[in-house]
Amino acid sequence: MKIKATTAFAIIFIIGVINGEEDDYDTTIDDDDESIIPFTHLCKFDQPMFNHSTTDDEDFCNCDVISSFEGQPGVKIDCEHSDHVTNLTNKVFQAQKLPVNTLTLILSYQHFREVPEFVGDQLEQLDMSNNFITIVKISNFIRVTSLKHLDLSYNSIAEIEPQAFEQLQFLRHLDLTRNELVVLPANIFQPLISLETLKLSSNEGFGRIMGRDAHNSSLTSLYLHLAVTPKLKSISMERCNLSTINLRRGDGLLSVNLAFNNISDFSTVELPENVESLDLSGNPVWEFTAKSLPHLAALRELFMRVSFSC
Repeated sequence: MKIKATTAFAIIFIIGVINGEEDDYDTTIDDDDESIIPFTHLCKFDQPMFNHSTTDDEDFCNCDVISSFEGQPGVKIDCEHSDHVTNLTNKVFQAQKLPVNTLTLILSYQHFREVPEFVGDQLEQLDMSNNFITIVKISNFIRVTSLKHLDLSYNSIAEIEPQAFEQLQFLRHLDLTRNELVVLPANIFQPLISLETLKLSSNEGFGRIMGRDAHNSSLTSLYLHLAVTPKLKSISMERCNLSTINLRRGDGLLSVNLAFNNISDFSTVELPENVESLDLSGNPVWEFTAKSLPHLAALRELFMRVSFSC
C-alpha cells in the first residue's frame, strides 16, 4: 500500500509541475502559411496539441510518467505509436520546450528534414530515426546537453557540421546507421568523451572514403582523423564497402562488426588485442587459419557467416 501511495503521489506531483509551466512553451511557426495548424504541446496534460478547439486523445503523442534511474518521476513522449500523429514536419514543429522532467522523446517515422531545436535539460534519449533528415547542425543539441542515447538512423544525412556534437559530453550511444555519409569533419567525435557504442553501418559512400588506404594513412583512421574516444566499447561498420580498416587505437574496444564488406585479406584489418567479439560475416574471405588473427588473444566470438545468392 505504501508503494502505491508513493507512486500516485509522484504522478500527481509531476503533472502538476508540467501544467504550471504552460506559458514557457515555444510555439514558433511560419506565420505566412495559413494552412499550418500550430503545435502547442506534445502531451495532453490538460492542453491540446493541435487546434485549441479539440481535446481528443488522438491529437496527442503517447505521454507516460515513468521512473528514472534515480527513482524520480520522469516523462516519456512517444509520437511514433500515436496513430494520428504521423506527419510532423519542421514547418509545424520548429522548436519546443519539453515538459518538465522529460527523459525520453521518440519522433521516429515522421517527416522531419532537420532536427527540431528542443529545449530540455533533462532529456536523455532522443529517437529521430526513419525521417528525412539531411544535415546535422551545430545548433541541434545545444539545449539538450544531457543526452545519453541519440538515434539518427535511417535518414538521408549527408552532412554533419563541425562541432555538431560539441555539447554532448554525456552521450553513450550514437546511431548513424543507413544514411548517406561520405566525408566527416576532422575530430567530429572528439566531444563525445563518454561514447560507448557507435553505429555507422550501411553508409557505403562513407566506407569508400574511410577504407581507402586506411592500412597506411592516419587520415583514414577513425581514432586519429575522427577523434573517436579510445574508451569506445562497440563499433558497427557493417555494409560500408570497406576493404581495409584501422581500429588499432581502440584500447577499450570489445565488439567490432565488419560484416558484409569487401575484406579479403586479414592483414588489412588492424584491431586492438582486447577485442572479444568480431563479426566478419559476408566478406570475401576464402581462407582462415589459426594464424589469421594471431594477436587477438581475448577473442571469444568470431562470426564468419557466408551468404549465397542464386
